[in-house]
Amino acid sequence: MRRTAFALLLVSSVALAAPSFAAPKPKPITQTMPFRDATPDPSGIAVGSDGHCSGLLPREAPLVVKLPAAGSFEVSISGFTGEWALQLRSDKDVVLAAQDVAPPEFEKLRIKVRKATTIRVLPCNLVGSPDSVVKTVFTFS
Repeated sequence: MRRTAFALLLVSSVALAAPSFAAPKPKPITQTMPFRDATPDPSGIAVGSDGHCSGLLPREAPLVVKLPAAGSFEVSISGFTGEWALQLRSDKDVVLAAQDVAPPEFEKLRIKVRKATTIRVLPCNLVGSPDSVVKTVFTFS
């Protein structure tokens, strides 16, 4: 009985003292970039069933972001005056999320992805100044 108890104590103390062999979680990937949409499109507020960035005027080219694995993806736009909106689309042009907050100090979206994927970020100027700053943060699961 004493040998069994001693063996269990020895095994459990070795297990506690052994270092963890799990790989450390990678650090979040952060990017900040300017975005210019010089043509305000107020029709984006009322037109379209897939969010506020579906106005009558042509949209600016989206920012394409490749996410390397499962995790959470956060996008914010700031640095503008007036009214802007934000939309995230899949690589198959499906709307994943859309945001239009009043008062329009900034717009922010967060989604979770289950695997590596490509996301298209569409900031859109509804009735605001032409320049904004887009910040993206990807955090691994």
